[in-house]
Amino acid sequence: MSYRGAFMTRLMLGLLLAALSTAPAFATTDDEFRQAIVGIWGDEETCSQGQLTFTADGKFVSGSFSDPSDKQEGTYTIANGKLNGAAPDHAMPEVTLSLENGALSFISPDGNRERLYPCPMKPAPQ
Repeated sequence: MSYRGAFMTRLMLGLLLAALSTAPAFATTDDEFRQAIVGIWGDEETCSQGQLTFTADGKFVSGSFSDPSDKQEGTYTIANGKLNGAAPDHAMPEVTLSLENGALSFISPDGNRERLYPCPMKPAPQ
């Protein structure tokens, strides 16, 4: 599995069990989270390695620029501040969402935090 595939699997599997943060959160309700995550995100601010895109209709797509075959698509839901995702071949464990200083954080039940940054407008990997 490529770096991007491993990252996206880890990301979606680890997606958010965010404890309350000392930094101000920009979304507090499920509807605010749904609106806030729509867009293109990357694991670094330039988003040069790959992207995770959330759409308003509850779908996601992730992929690596270095490996076009490393693409994953699925659906997501947000309930009680928690993100759940499913791809055709597996479901992702529930994680807690946090928005802090413009970054999106996913905190897994074991406390692992993955941080994503909003990407400059680029098309998602095909």
